[in-house]
Amino acid sequence: MLLGKAVSEDRVKIDLKARDKESAVRELVSLVCETEPDCEEIVSAVMERERKGSTAASAAIAFPHARLRSIRQTIVCIGISHQGIDFDSPTGELSRLIVLILSPENDFFSHIRILAELSERLSSLSVEKFVSEMRSPDAVSCFFRGV
Repeated sequence: MLLGKAVSEDRVKIDLKARDKESAVRELVSLVCETEPDCEEIVSAVMERERKGSTAASAAIAFPHARLRSIRQTIVCIGISHQGIDFDSPTGELSRLIVLILSPENDFFSHIRILAELSERLSSLSVEKFVSEMRSPDAVSCFFRGV
């Protein structure tokens, strides 16, 4: 399972402080700044993708993502926003679960595979319940890794 390798508790933020889309992206990207050299390039790439079309899904989940030359392996960062963040959802619903996906530019297969695994894992999820029950980065990480 590719998702299990891409998620770790140090890439989970339980209480995002961000109030808008770009701030949320920056907050999640900050979780990888120690290992990834150019955080501004990552933020720019994710926001450029957002300008092409919203990555908000129904059920209060957003999947901001980008494929970058500087990324060596797929990285997933997860944020929970108790107040919700406007990711321009078609339904107008605020996103409370933000899943940032960063993939190598030339590895389209891994990018799609991660999206498929996330879809499977989240298909029957009640975001409201998830947000209220997940109290630690470890618990969130375990959920996404299927542990």
